[in-house]
Amino acid sequence: RFQSQVIHVLTKNNVFDAVHAAPLTCSSTASALKLHEPFVCRLMDAGTTLGLLVKSGDGKYGTTDASALLVRDAPGSMKSFVEMINNPYQHPAWDAIGIGESLRTGKG
Repeated sequence: RFQSQVIHVLTKNNVFDAVHAAPLTCSSTASALKLHEPFVCRLMDAGTTLGLLVKSGDGKYGTTDASALLVRDAPGSMKSFVEMINNPYQHPAWDAIGIGESLRTGKG
């Protein structure tokens, strides 16, 4: 779940939108989005590890081809889907499918 949660948090908090138009440092991103800087920086580094963000030598982050699809106004944007599918109210349904009997038996 780690990867999907990183994607969800960065998407839901508009990090990809913020760095898409012009690369920003994590500090500038946190300030612009009114988010807690240390957490944002850790999550942006995690996004870099997952190939969703690129970090330049001057510490500025930008989107990759994959995360460009998570920008609100991008053609074919998947932002709304990612926000919906990773919402906490969906977790019991995914757990029922993956670790419950549903996947093996087809019954909930």
